Order: sequence, then structure tokens, then C-alpha cells
Amino acid sequence: MRNAWAQVMCLAALVMLSVHFKVKHSVGLPRFAPGDDLGYFKVESALQYRYALMTARGEEVPEVDRLAQYPEGIRTSRELTMLMERLTGWTWRAWPLRTPLDFRMFVILWVAVVSSLSIAALYLAALKLTSDAGLAMACAWVYGASWAATGDFIGSYTFQCLGLPLIFWSFACFCASLEPAALGRGRWALAAGLLMALALGSWHVTRFYLAAFFAAAGWAAWRVRGDAARRGAMLKSLAVLSGCALVAGLAFPVLRETRFAVSPTLIAGWVLAAWVWRGPKAAGAALLAGAALFAVAGQASVEGASYGHAYRLLWDKARFLLSKPADPGMLHPESRLLWMGPFDSPSAGFLVFNFVPLVLVLLPRLVLGLRRGSAATEPASAGPVLADALLVLSAAGTAAMTRIAPFAAFFLCLASARLRFPQGSRLRAAVLAGLALVAAAEGLRTSAPYSRLNPFMLLVAPLMPGEERPTVSLADERGLLRWLKERGAGRPVLAHFGISGQILAYAGAPVLLNPKAESGASRDKIRGFLAALYGGEEGLGRFCAEHGAGLVVYAADYLLDESADGARYGAGGPRLTLDTAAVKLHFRPEKLKGFGLVYQNPAFRVFAVGKGPAASGPSSLPGDPVYDLDRFSPKVSEDGTLSLDVAGVLARMKTHRLELFRARLMARMGQREAALEAYGRALAAWPSGSSTREELDRVSGRPSALVP
Repeated sequence: MRNAWAQVMCLAALVMLSVHFKVKHSVGLPRFAPGDDLGYFKVESALQYRYALMTARGEEVPEVDRLAQYPEGIRTSRELTMLMERLTGWTWRAWPLRTPLDFRMFVILWVAVVSSLSIAALYLAALKLTSDAGLAMACAWVYGASWAATGDFIGSYTFQCLGLPLIFWSFACFCASLEPAALGRGRWALAAGLLMALALGSWHVTRFYLAAFFAAAGWAAWRVRGDAARRGAMLKSLAVLSGCALVAGLAFPVLRETRFAVSPTLIAGWVLAAWVWRGPKAAGAALLAGAALFAVAGQASVEGASYGHAYRLLWDKARFLLSKPADPGMLHPESRLLWMGPFDSPSAGFLVFNFVPLVLVLLPRLVLGLRRGSAATEPASAGPVLADALLVLSAAGTAAMTRIAPFAAFFLCLASARLRFPQGSRLRAAVLAGLALVAAAEGLRTSAPYSRLNPFMLLVAPLMPGEERPTVSLADERGLLRWLKERGAGRPVLAHFGISGQILAYAGAPVLLNPKAESGASRDKIRGFLAALYGGEEGLGRFCAEHGAGLVVYAADYLLDESADGARYGAGGPRLTLDTAAVKLHFRPEKLKGFGLVYQNPAFRVFAVGKGPAASGPSSLPGDPVYDLDRFSPKVSEDGTLSLDVAGVLARMKTHRLELFRARLMARMGQREAALEAYGRALAAWPSGSSTREELDRVSGRPSALVP
């Protein structure tokens, strides 16, 4: 790897392979339909896709987007980080080639390319840590081929698509600036600072990474405290990085809104720089000055309003040892809303699927650390110590929430870059061969992650949590979006924040709840909706009238999802009665006075606000057994509490899906009798609709009497 062009070509091949994996899996998702982008991006990705599309069309993103949170609106530049969407839109407009790509496909490609730039950042960081181009390239191939560096960028358009490459490139440039004898240290430090400034303006999570970075840098500075040259290099790099972060805090509206310039994170950076410069006394003086500025600026209230929910979530995770309590009332209301999705604690299956065999890259460090042989690790040097400290912190963060997993993967792959070998030694060749095997195993797994031939699935399957949540079909989701687009008439829609982003982006309807909930007012509104949903009809009607809702999207999950990730848990686990609004919307729409049923499928119902059942009753719509109360074995206690056998219903629905899949498979294989038996078992478990009737008629050759 002495030839620079060989290194560039090898790295380019790896980046192209990573792009191929991401694009291949993104277009291979069931929700990808050529020529139809309806419902492809979900949750916050859908909202960001809408803003990128507006920029690509040359439209101005409104300063207050009232459609995204009707009627008060989102302050886009102050509450959201818009850098990624603007860069995507500008890239589309500047694209010099005429291609048949639609904008959705362009975004998929943009995400794949930009996120893959992290691979080059890892190579640069590894090269600066090890000075061994071959070893650095091996580490880069392990990372680039890994599922942990790929999975988060499949079918998504989240802020980390841009934020992670910026963060990792900033880290690599910072490492390059730490060696006193390195050429261009000042330029590397400035590049690290500018990239960190852009990262702060592109992703809210960056400020938490920066806090961890300063903690790790403090440990690295302590380790090199006796080396004046290295301490001086660390001081200069820290000062430049903190200065650029300060400029970002003043330049980006979203950072000015939260007063990042006087935040605890940035104050910690200046305190650290003072300690490296003059020792504990200077650090104490900087701390006192920062505390005074913090108090005078009233930053405590701003910090609490902006990020209090994140701190409360971390505190609750620590209190309950990373597991949600069975009683949702034991959690803070905002923790109940946030403790899901990317902020959920990872399961054992998630950790194994993402970090096996990736974790094997630690073996050379562990083995060579135990035996003091021909290879030794770098003595006290700031860069390797900084990387190791960030690995420990990111591993701890990953144990708390899945969103941190890409950080852990990056710093894990840097672990072997601290080794030193004589060129041509057998030990070096053995380590390179081992890393090549890990890269090959990761690449094969990433190319077909869910294949039955993937041996890692055998490890993961027993560790995955059991299926507790109902399944929403793609057809039902698209049916809802299509109806709202064609029949919604632009009326404001009250829907759960999990699907409101798609309704806004694809149906073009104003939504009352936005999927990001960055502001306290947004989170208060979500809690108000959940309280109204599980209260009486009058409360839900008042909420709709107060916020101008014209349509209410009811999701069957509101009652069927009894897991800790469901809406009912998020509402605090309220008891149900026959008069609960959610119960009436689900089972008794004819009892509603202010809501009229206008559309339904097995997963969603749409109600027009202000219309009673006489205007559009359930008789005008095809029925579905999921809305039949008798199938849930209802029991009403003396105090009026309604108990439902939701677990039994979900089990029967799961059996129905599995047997229906088996029946269709048998039918395709020409095994008519086996297919009919499977259809019979499916229908005995749970009734089916007209499409299954038609399937059964075709297989049997006669009208079926099996389907109710």
C-alpha cells in the first residue's frame, strides 16, 4: 500500500461497494415501488424529504411551517436543523447530468454516497494513528463492509446521514493535528473545527457527541501531560475546535435558539483548554467564569426547555437499568414518549446482529496486550488514547440507546489501528489476514443480511424479543395515504406523530402533530392528544376544536398495541371503559356524536370531525373483524373497567398470516390440496377479506364456503 494511487483506488472501490449495498437494500424494500414514491420515507425521514423536495423545486421553506404542526406551526430554522435538506436540494438542482432518476431515487443515492464518506474518514484516522497504510486500509474495509455501518442508511433520510460523516471527518482531522512533528497541523486543526461546526448545525445529537469528545480529550490530555510538545499540540487543536464551535453557536439559528455559545458543553471545552494551557488554577478560573456567564444568561431555563427531555430520558434509563418498567406511571411523561425507536435500549439480538463478527477486530489488541511480544502499542500518544476513550464512551452509549451504535462501530474498527508491527513480520501478516476474514464475513452478511443462509441469523434468532406488536401492512398504509390525498380535501389531520410525517409529505394535508417534537410545546401537544384519546369523546372533541382538526386518523394500534412502545403506554397506561374515546372509535363508531366514519381498512380509520354517524355510518364501508368487539372477549368489571383479550387476537392474526403465506406458497408450487388445507387453517384462526376469497376460489375452482 505504498503507492498513493493504489490506496485511493482501493478506498474508492470500498466506498462504491458500500454505496451499492445501501442502494440495493433501499430499492429492495417492499415499500419501494418504481415510479411511485407514496409512503416510502417514514416518520421524520418523510418530513425531511418534504423539505428537501421543496428546496429541489426552488421553493422557499417557510420560516413558520404551519402545515407541519397546524395551526401554530414549526419554526423551521429555529427548531430544526435544515442543513441536510438544503444540501440535498441544492445538489439536485446543480446536478449536471440528465438522468431518469426521480427525486426519491436521487435521495437514496445521495444518502448512500454521503454516508459512505465516513469510510474515508476512518481510513484517515487509522492512518494517522498507526502510520501503517496496509493496516489502516484493513480497518477501513472491515468498517465499510459491516452491517453496523450500513443498516441505518437503508430506506432512511435522517440527520445522521450527513451528521456522522461530518463528525467522523472532524475526528480524523483532529487526530492528524495532534502529532507535534506533523506537517500542516494548523490546517488539520482548522479543518476539524470547521467540520465540527457544520456537524453542530446539521444534527442535534452532535452537541452530545461533543460533550463526550471533550471528556475523552480530557483523558488524552492527562495521559500526555508530561510531554510539553504533545500537550501544546492538544491545546492548539482544542482551542481551534472550541472556537469554531462558538462561531457555529452564533451563526446557526437553531444553535442561537438554544444559546449553544453558553451551553455546558461549550463551557466544558473552554475549561479543558484552560487546564491544558495553565493547569488546575486556570481551569478553575475558566469554570467560575463559565458558571457566571451561564447564570447571567439564564441558560439553566433554556437548557432545561431545549434538552431537559433528553436528560430526563437518560436519568430514567439509569434508574430502571435500561429496561422500561411495567408501570408506565413510574416514568416521566416525556420519557414515555421518547423511549422508543432509535432511543430504545438495544436488545441482545440487536447487539449480536450489529457487532458479531465485527467485535473480533479487538482480538489483536487483546492478545498482543497480554503477551509482550514483537508488536507493541503506541506509548502515551494523544490520538490513540482519544480514540480508545471514545470507544468506551460510545459502547456505553450504545448500551443505553440504539442510535449510538454507528459511533461504537466506527471507534471499534479503529481499535486495531493502535498496533505497531515491523514491516514484513509474520505477526503483521497474520493480523491483516484476520482483519480480511472479518471484512469478508461482514461483507457477505451485509450483502444478504436476512438470508436463511446467513449463519449469523442462527445466533440472532433466539435473542430477538418476541413479537408483541401488531403488524401494519404496506397496503393499508398506502390505502390511507391515497385516500387522504384524493379525498381529504386539504383538511387538517389529527394523527399519531408516527405517521403524521407521511401524511404531510405524501398526502399534502396539514397535520396537527409533527414527528420530530423538538420543542416543549410540540411534546405538550402530543401528550394532550394521548390524554384526549384515552379519555372521553368530549375531551377529544375539545382537542380537535381547539387545534382546528378536520379529520382524525384512528390507528387500530391504539388498542392492539399493548407493548411498552405503544401509544397507550405513552399515555401512562390509562384504564379503558366503554365510554373511552379510543374504544368508541375502534368498536362503537355508531355511538359517537361528533365524529363520522368516512374511511377504514384493517389498520386505520378516518373520522370527519363535526359529523355524526348519520352522515357516514359504518354500514357504507366494508367491515373488518378487527373492529368486532365480540372477538376480543370483552369483560367489564364493577368499576366499569373494560378488559380485552388483545394477546389472543394478535396470536390468531399471526397464525392467520403464517398459514396464508404457506397457502400461497403451496399454490405457487402446484400443491393444491396442501394449499387448501393451509387456507382452511388460516380462515379458522381469523376471518379474511374479499381478496382471500378470490384466491381461494381460484385454487379450489369453485366459490368457497370457508370464508365468512
